[in-house]
Parts: sequence; structure tokens; C-alpha cells
Amino acid sequence: MKASCGGDGVEQVYGYIATDTGVLAVRVDSEGPLYVSVRRTCTDASSEVLCVAKNLNHDVSVTTGELVYIIVDSDTAASPATYTLSAKLLPVRSLGESCDPLREDDRCDAGLRCSMSVCVANSAPSISSAQALKTGRHGNDLYVSLSGSDAEGDAESSL
Repeated sequence: MKASCGGDGVEQVYGYIATDTGVLAVRVDSEGPLYVSVRRTCTDASSEVLCVAKNLNHDVSVTTGELVYIIVDSDTAASPATYTLSAKLLPVRSLGESCDPLREDDRCDAGLRCSMSVCVANSAPSISSAQALKTGRHGNDLYVSLSGSDAEGDAESSL
């Protein structure tokens, strides 16, 4: 068994059964080379829903009773990695529901984001014009000016 993103070392496989429907927040911290894969079926590479090299801090949607597999693989058999793995099931909040802005206790549903501790629509600002100007002594700096609108009125501007 090998993660699609790499790793030729000895794999360690962890199974997780979801006790509720939500988001499984998977976190892996490591100092050395590491590859982490999450699969819905352990031996089926095509069921892989996530694969990253090195440290991982990603979410995987799960349903009650679903078994997912977290596969941790080092770079080579000669260099096994030392790592810390954690997995936490988080509830998913709907539009208008309270949420944790630090994303430690829950997540907002797809297409939403947590703003001021409430799940709100996550629409991008609309850019109507852009200008770029080379500046600096040798023209190595670039100044960019954007104009547009923000439906939620929550985009910040900075200079």
C-alpha cells in the first residue's frame, strides 16, 4: 500500500469510525519527510480523498458509522519518521448558526465561512478594475490598485 503523493517507507494505518456526521479534522505534525493519505477503502488507492507530503491539517467529510483510513508513510524504510497524529470529529454548522472563528470546535458548511462567530455566505469580492505601476529606483517594485465591491461588506483593504 502506498500513498499517491509518495513515500517508500513502512506505512502505518489507522482506522477511524465516525460517531456522527461531520468533518474529521486530521492533523499530523512531523520533523522529517512524511506522506499522509486518507482513504475510504484501505486497500483501494482510488478511494483516496486526500494525500499530502509533510505536515497535514485538513478536513475530510464523514457520515455516521463510516470507516476511514489514515495512512502515514515515511520517505524511506531507512528513515522512519517520528510524528504526532490527531483526528477530531467536528460538527458542521449551517447558514446563520453560531460557529467558532478559530475553527477548533466546528466548521461552517460548504460555501460558508465563520464571520463574527456566525456562518455566512462566502462570496468573493467583485473586482471592476485593476491598475499596476512599476515603481522603485530600478522598477523592481510593483504597485497594484484594485477597485470593486464586496456583497457582504466585510473585505478589508490595506496599503
